Amino acid sequence: MRGEMKRRLHAAHLGYDSMLRRARELLYWPAMAKDIKDVADHCEPCQQMKPENQKETLTQHSDGNAPWMKIGIDLFDLDGRQYLVTVDYFTSFIEVDQLKGTTASDVIVKLRVLFARYGIPAELISDGGPQFTAAEFQSFASRWGITHTMSSPLYPKANGKAEAAVKTIKHMMMKCLQDNTNVYDALLELRNTPQQDTELSPTQLMFGRLTRSRLPAATNKPVSKTQTRKARQKRQRRRRSVKQSYDRAAKDLTPLSNGQPVYYKHREGQRWQKGTVQREHSNRSYIVEGRNGAIYRRNRAHIRPTKIKPEPITEMQQNDEGHQVVAVPDNTETALQPTQDLRPVDVPTEVSTIPVRPQRARKKPSWMIDYDTT
Repeated sequence: MRGEMKRRLHAAHLGYDSMLRRARELLYWPAMAKDIKDVADHCEPCQQMKPENQKETLTQHSDGNAPWMKIGIDLFDLDGRQYLVTVDYFTSFIEVDQLKGTTASDVIVKLRVLFARYGIPAELISDGGPQFTAAEFQSFASRWGITHTMSSPLYPKANGKAEAAVKTIKHMMMKCLQDNTNVYDALLELRNTPQQDTELSPTQLMFGRLTRSRLPAATNKPVSKTQTRKARQKRQRRRRSVKQSYDRAAKDLTPLSNGQPVYYKHREGQRWQKGTVQREHSNRSYIVEGRNGAIYRRNRAHIRPTKIKPEPITEMQQNDEGHQVVAVPDNTETALQPTQDLRPVDVPTEVSTIPVRPQRARKKPSWMIDYDTT
């Protein structure tokens, strides 16, 4: 009767603790708690609809050692136009450029102008957009001697400096458009305004002086080394205070090992899906293989360990999103070079399936833009 009792206990799809409390009132058999735990762990709907992971402790980017040595970039659209925002980590100095398009070539053209003006940065942080994962952009960064770091898909916090700069610029431009004022006047004052954590403006940290604006200024003294040193010390104290406050309600998640079965988020807001950890990509970032054989890069925040091994999909099936997926050959992993910055990979073109009749051409949907078909 144990099987029937376990099914009745889980009729309401309650968790392990609730089922165990209910069972202890009425039932008993040896190793009952373990059996009830297995019921909760093996219930697919319960596992798929579990809440998000607890937030981890704050990991902060370094600010770099000098102005324009480390920059973050991101794109946004406003009023039907596309813009590129570039922010310096050391000074918080922001540049914004309108783009003709959102391809890698369009972004490279604007970055070349900025690099000719301020110099070539040592490190560039971006998200995993298609313009940044393109081979043309990777080649550009390599030729110019730039270390290109991409944040994990679905995890914009890893590029928080650029995300915050986009928010600031976008809101400023929206207000200027509504008030019918000049955007460049606003950008000039934004750069000259002292920051809360350093009490120096981005232009003072960037150029060692304030830039002349339409506001009256009696003098324009250069920033001394002592002022710069004190500003950096104030920023470091501010960073420690932010981290201490953030970490009060955070806890580091346990590291994952190769071959470990997990549940992962395929898209933001979607249910958990089964997969297997292939390897660790970087700090808190892992390469996960889905049940359909596709390879994804996900942050630890979007991965939840489980004891249940995923069953591979061996034939054409409909997944949760309603599109078809197929099995992937066993040699897929060997085709991926260890030095590549792996992004979620679409199903390879060479798949071993039974012959089927000709089908119409299929176009990859827009939500698969973070896939890497290499």
